[in-house]
This record gives sequence, structure tokens and C-alpha cells, in this order.
Amino acid sequence: MRAEGAVGPGRRLTLTMQPVGGRAMTLRPRVVEVAVDRVLRWRGRLGLPGLMDAEHTFVLQVRAGGTRLVQSETFRGILVPFVAASLDRSTLPAFVAMNEALKRRAEDPARTGAVADGGRGPGTGSGSA
Repeated sequence: MRAEGAVGPGRRLTLTMQPVGGRAMTLRPRVVEVAVDRVLRWRGRLGLPGLMDAEHTFVLQVRAGGTRLVQSETFRGILVPFVAASLDRSTLPAFVAMNEALKRRAEDPARTGAVADGGRGPGTGSGSA
């Protein structure tokens, strides 16, 4: 996945996702919540509202000895029952791959420049995982 754009409530992001076994798609969701160092949530839709809407959330939970990242995606709309199997088959593996890439990146901050620049590595504002 590749993400670009300024993060702020009401702003649009440009996300490019490559489902496993599928072709790349570009999405333009709107940021609905930002709590610095805690929450990032965006919402996108396919066509008309209620047809197929998706809300993606990243939550950082401070734990003893580190931080836990909880990622979730919720799909709603009349098309969801018809595409659920496809989402499980192609989208879910893409999210698993993204999680693994995020994990590697978080566990090796020197690789991204996070140590040298106070955690504001080259992915600030845009990047890929």
C-alpha cells in the first residue's frame, strides 16, 4: 500500500492498494479522525453512500515496554454480502502484508531515519508500507 496526502480531519488521502492476485487500485478516502500519536481514521466509499463504504482505523496503544498498533477495517453497504468472499481472498492478505511491513519498519527505526530526526522519518505526509 502507498499513501500520500496531508493528514487532517476532512482532508483526502490518495491510497494505492495492490490486492493479492488483483490489479492495483487507487482510493481517495476522507480523513475523519486524527488524534496525534493515538488515532488515524479515514472513510471511503464506492460510488454512492451506502453502496459499499469502508472505514479504516489505526490506533496506537501505549503498553509497558512499547506501543501496540491496532488496525481495523469495517465494510458496510448493500454490496458487502456479494463481495465478502473476494475481500477475504484478496484484500485480507494485502492487509496482512501491510501489517508485516509496518512491523518491520517500526522495529527498525534507524532504517527509516526515525532515530536521527525525532521520529519524523521520510514517511511523514506520504509513504508506503
